[in-house]
Amino acid sequence: MKKYLFLLLLAGCATPNYEYQVHLKEGDGTMHLYTGKDRADAIEYIKFYEESHGDLKLVKFKKWLTNN
Repeated sequence: MKKYLFLLLLAGCATPNYEYQVHLKEGDGTMHLYTGKDRADAIEYIKFYEESHGDLKLVKFKKWLTNN
């Protein structure tokens, strides 16, 4: 029983978190311009720079929390 509780706790520590990046829409969309602190920050970046940089898109990446 203790073994399963430990595994459950360990699995809970490896929950996904997300990173929001802003990329250029033109081309293949791999031009990474900015990584936001959160989704709202990335959207603010898009609103501010879209006129000067062209069409931008928000890309959501799953990242895993670690002890680092």
